Amino acid sequence: MMKQRILLILLAITIVGSFFRLWQLGVIPAGPNWDEAAIAYNGWSIWQTRRDEWLARLPLSFRSFGDYKAPFAIYANGFFTTVFGFELWAIRLPFALSGCLSIVVFYSLLKFLWSGQTKKNHEVLEEGLPLLGALFLALSPWHLLFSRAGFESGLALTELLIATVLFLNLIKSASVARMSYVLAVLSASFFSITFYTYHSAKLMVPLFFVFLLCVSRKSLRAVWRPVAVMLASMFILLTPFLYDSIHGEGLTRANVTIFAQSTSLVETAKIFVSNTLAQFSPNFLLFAKADSVRHSTGTAGVLTYVVALLALLGLLSNLLAIIKKQPATDKAARFIFVLAIGWIVSGTLPAIIGLEVPHPNRALLALPGYLLLATIGSKVLWKQLQTLPKTLRNRFTMVLIVSLSLIYFAQIGWFLSDYFSHYQARSSQAFQDGYIELYQSVWGYLDPEKGDPVQQVVITSEYGQPYIYALITGKINPIAYHNGALVQFLFPDQVQLSDLDRENALVVSGKQSGLIDRTHATKVIYSADGEPMFWLFDTRTL
Repeated sequence: MMKQRILLILLAITIVGSFFRLWQLGVIPAGPNWDEAAIAYNGWSIWQTRRDEWLARLPLSFRSFGDYKAPFAIYANGFFTTVFGFELWAIRLPFALSGCLSIVVFYSLLKFLWSGQTKKNHEVLEEGLPLLGALFLALSPWHLLFSRAGFESGLALTELLIATVLFLNLIKSASVARMSYVLAVLSASFFSITFYTYHSAKLMVPLFFVFLLCVSRKSLRAVWRPVAVMLASMFILLTPFLYDSIHGEGLTRANVTIFAQSTSLVETAKIFVSNTLAQFSPNFLLFAKADSVRHSTGTAGVLTYVVALLALLGLLSNLLAIIKKQPATDKAARFIFVLAIGWIVSGTLPAIIGLEVPHPNRALLALPGYLLLATIGSKVLWKQLQTLPKTLRNRFTMVLIVSLSLIYFAQIGWFLSDYFSHYQARSSQAFQDGYIELYQSVWGYLDPEKGDPVQQVVITSEYGQPYIYALITGKINPIAYHNGALVQFLFPDQVQLSDLDRENALVVSGKQSGLIDRTHATKVIYSADGEPMFWLFDTRTL
């Protein structure tokens, strides 16, 4: 009966978390932004022609806009865009589904870590802490934000969680059986996939994996054969990545770190310290200060107040015990504490060494560490409540739980209300809103079935990468693209007044084309915030 109740609660948490990741997925946030458009187009192109937009055959690093995107999200996205088309919800669906799956996987991780708590009053903790952690992840503003758009970090986080669960089950089994080798190969596979999913994982995952080996060293002897198979599997699976890193573009993004800048060692160290302080500052963790509106709603930090409070309690209680050199009376909690710290440090490092801080996207892989600390803090708080006199305990416990719940759900409600009511408009320009509606009009001007089509289209590039939207809205495969399918298009940095003198042309200007009299525009395209983004001029009628 207890197991059924737990499964029902987990199901409810998963359904709620999935609802907020899938509801209005094709509407909020606005878009697609140019990275989402590039992922969708390159994935679709691979499935259609086995080539990317630059005609590279089944590449491991996608050139795209010169940022050489990791391949896994693109290959996976190609299935969805091939089946459902370039609908915005279809482009984002694999990322959202990954976010939904991570809730169940994180519960499994916590269930494994907190199992075996059989002492008096620990039954509640053993069952309650995994559910609480799953709830924190399901309603995490940080995680929800990066599950509802085309961010590879969310995919990598789910893969990392799965790999970690499999690895810990392998290590803790303390026996060698056929299933041990299955766990070893599966864990190696998911650890390896992260390298092909997100650039930050190329730094974080090796550090985290070595850390896992270190903290599990006492258990390695019993399962050294499966672990050896796991290491061999990882080497084989990462051979293409290693080759691409040496002979290709696999490590191109390393050029955007503080170590790639022409500064002295002392100056680099100062930047590193400054970035670290910014990445762990309350302004970032609690008050939503971030590098871009694409990475933050501005209404909720990466941690809610209650989760941050519980994580701080878990951190301070363990640090105090370590400083006082108290023996670990609760080995499970101490192991989780060490795991949480290692997870946070390795997960935050890619953001710290970046040029833009604080950076929620590059630090997303650290999220499980904070939530692990929060479950420790919850246990510490629960155990302290049990020390109160019985006459006071029940009443005080109820008041505290109700108070924390009200604060937590009030903040979550505020975040969700703002996200689904106002974030679309606030972030519309950051997500390049307006391009899709623009090209729906542009292709109409080029359609011979609708009358005499224009012979040339001039579209401003001031908002960035307009050609990619022409490719996805026109469903133009890369072979046709390089054979001149967009020969009628020009994409200047800015539209000039002289462009209006072109005969039989459609000229699309942006906000920076100040010399053009916009009152003569044939049509105006607005973004979700109500601001005009594009002005269309049909030179045949001017």
